[in-house]
Amino acid sequence: MTPLKSVCVYCGSAFGANPKHRATAQRFGELLGRNGIDLVYGGGRVGLMGVIADAALKNGSKVIGVIPEHLQSKEVGHHGISELRIVPNMHERKVLMFQLSDAFVILPGGFSYGDYLRCGAIARFSPIMEKVTEHANSGGYVWGICNGFQILCESHLLPGALLRND
Repeated sequence: MTPLKSVCVYCGSAFGANPKHRATAQRFGELLGRNGIDLVYGGGRVGLMGVIADAALKNGSKVIGVIPEHLQSKEVGHHGISELRIVPNMHERKVLMFQLSDAFVILPGGFSYGDYLRCGAIARFSPIMEKVTEHANSGGYVWGICNGFQILCESHLLPGALLRND
């Protein structure tokens, strides 16, 4: 199996209500750095984005942020990382993040989280899934996500509420 050089992490620019989300982002960033794996992420310095970027940097990762021009002020672009790439829009963000990464992880996040979940579901047809399957078959962990929007609302990462269908 080819070793991973870079991992793209999708996560939020908020912390949410559950302190475990922050701890998970912190720990994952540390693990990336300690294992010599670069982080590709959304480019923000606030919320879970900032936590994972800072942890990865502190532990030796090269950290590449990709942020659209219109989100720089909302997600506050992280200028302390190895490289901050500013792109024109969300589509270009996703494309570049995909091109720069060998694997993908989705941590709790905001509304875009659903888009990344959908992309992940479609990705099962992608050649990269061979790497994921190989990793799982060799005993590695692969996490799945269900009820994503409900989890986001209950965790205060996505504003609003969901109503039960009768």
